[in-house]
Amino acid sequence: MNTFFDYALFDFDNELLDEVVDQTENISDRADGIDDLTDEYANYMKGTFRPVEGSLVSEAMKDPTAEAELAASEAGAGVDLAATQVDKIEHKISEVKK
Repeated sequence: MNTFFDYALFDFDNELLDEVVDQTENISDRADGIDDLTDEYANYMKGTFRPVEGSLVSEAMKDPTAEAELAASEAGAGVDLAATQVDKIEHKISEVKK
C-alpha cells in the first residue's frame, strides 16, 4: 500500500512540477515580449522625441536680446541700403533736370 501511495504522490508531484514549469515558461515568454516592446518604445522615443526636445532646448537657450539686436542691425542695414539707393536716384534725377 505504501508503494501505491508513493507512486500516486510521485505522479501528482510530476504533474504539479510540469504545470509550474509550463507557467514559468509562459511568464518568461511574456517577459521577453515586454522586453521587446520596451526596446521598441525606447528607440521610438530616442528617434522621435529626443531630437524635438533638443531643438526646443536649443531654441529656449538662445539669448532673445542678441537675436533682437541682430534683427535690428539687419533691418538698419537694409534701411541704410535703401537710403543710399534713394540718394543715388535723387542725384541722377537732379543731374537730368540740369
